[in-house]
Amino acid sequence: ANPSPNKILTHLPVDIDLYAFHKKNTTIPFSTLDYSKFFCQKTIECHLKEDIYDAIVLEDAKKVLVTFWGIKTLEVYDLESGRHVKSLDGHSDSVMKIIRLQDGRVATASKDKTIRIWNLEKGKTDIVFEGHTDWVTSLVELPDLTLLSCSYDGTIRYWDLKKHDNTAFNKIIYRGTGQIYSMTLLENNTIAIGKDKFIELIRFEDGLMMKALQAHK
Repeated sequence: ANPSPNKILTHLPVDIDLYAFHKKNTTIPFSTLDYSKFFCQKTIECHLKEDIYDAIVLEDAKKVLVTFWGIKTLEVYDLESGRHVKSLDGHSDSVMKIIRLQDGRVATASKDKTIRIWNLEKGKTDIVFEGHTDWVTSLVELPDLTLLSCSYDGTIRYWDLKKHDNTAFNKIIYRGTGQIYSMTLLENNTIAIGKDKFIELIRFEDGLMMKALQAHK
């Protein structure tokens, strides 16, 4: 999430090495690694000492929303002061992914097997999507106000954000073997999913696995 042009939010240690993702960290060196200079401009010291799992800058560019490993709440921090603003309750287990939606709401994926759509102005959940049978690990919003979710249950599911209950579930795009850790939408309606030791390329229209890339050991 970009708080301003040419800047990124990161919850990695001050080092910019990619391998640093695996290091334990309890601060947010963020707002703000300037691409042209690559130095940390600001650090928020979090009030919780668990590992930070995900973080996004909110629409007003004044606050950051953070999740911690083993913590079921969403934590809101003020970007300017670094002060902890509030905690948001809803999930019954750790939150694994946060994304900001086109309409200003926020979607979260959790180990509790659900997806929640949040109205942050009200500080509560608008919708809870249920259907996955294991941890929900990643989310991708599509331009037509629909949402893809993936899970350790080996499926990618397709949801209609215009509906406000579990009728939002449309279909299972893909059902495979093994846990899905991550997902991103590529060009030509191709979905890339991360599994143990390899990446699969899935065709969105029919869920056909087109290619498996053996890249990790």
